[in-house]
Amino acid sequence: MENVIKILGKKVMIFAILFIFSIVSSGCANSQYGSGAGMPLLGAATGAAVGALLNKRNRFQGAVIGGAIGGAAGYAFGAIQQRAINRAIATNKPVTMRRNTGNGGWQEVQATPEKTYYNPQRHTTCHKVRTKIIENGVVKEDRVKEVCEGEKKTNEY
Repeated sequence: MENVIKILGKKVMIFAILFIFSIVSSGCANSQYGSGAGMPLLGAATGAAVGALLNKRNRFQGAVIGGAIGGAAGYAFGAIQQRAINRAIATNKPVTMRRNTGNGGWQEVQATPEKTYYNPQRHTTCHKVRTKIIENGVVKEDRVKEVCEGEKKTNEY
């Protein structure tokens, strides 16, 4: 019975990790804060899960430490990604930013502006930017993100 509980506990933890990952990664970049906003949460969730699995004596302690480290790493990469997108929009030129990871590898964000358009009904200017996330030479993500800036035309909310 004890082995069944251990196996079931691991399956529940794996399901929880995948569930959190799917929620965070399904986010959409409809605002100037959208593209990197889920990175700290994703990093913290992944770090907490890994920490809990690695620290067999005290899983709670492992989850807390792993979550803190993962959240900080996720924040750092999310900030780099957002900075690359903002700079690509401002200069209307491709931007590449790279950071070294703690394990001797690297992560890179390439942001290439594709299209800018104005929506008169919503009083917004939207920019489509293709972002590529590359880790150690392998493309991990390649998608087009939309960043919109609104104009307030009335004095009501």
